[in-house]
Amino acid sequence: MRNEMEAFVASEEQARRDREQVEQVVSKVQAEDERRQREQRQARENASKELRKFQAEREHELLAKREEERRQEAEAARFARAQAAREEAVQARKAEEQAARDSAYQSIVEEEERKRREREEEEHLRWLLVEEEEERKRLDAMAADR
Repeated sequence: MRNEMEAFVASEEQARRDREQVEQVVSKVQAEDERRQREQRQARENASKELRKFQAEREHELLAKREEERRQEAEAARFARAQAAREEAVQARKAEEQAARDSAYQSIVEEEERKRREREEEEHLRWLLVEEEEERKRLDAMAADR
């Protein structure tokens, strides 16, 4: 019986060691699973952080690009307005110069017309004087003949 008891104790001891080994293996597997889960969770968190960072950078880049486009459009509009104002000023100056030339030409035309009328009037008056002189001479000649 002693042998049986020793065998029983030995088998109980072996069963306890086997259980401890199984518990150690299960513990190691659980620890490994937990480690893998932590690593996976950390990797997901890192990926999520990187994605948020990338999205924030992309949004910032898009905002900066839109702002630059607005700035360039505003600059182009300012340039176009300035160009139009310069063109308008050139056209106004040309119109003023043309008006001055037209006015000067009109003044010359009017002066020439006035001089022509004066010459015509003088010529008309000379003819009247010549006619009066001839009439007077004719009348004097008729009176002398009487």
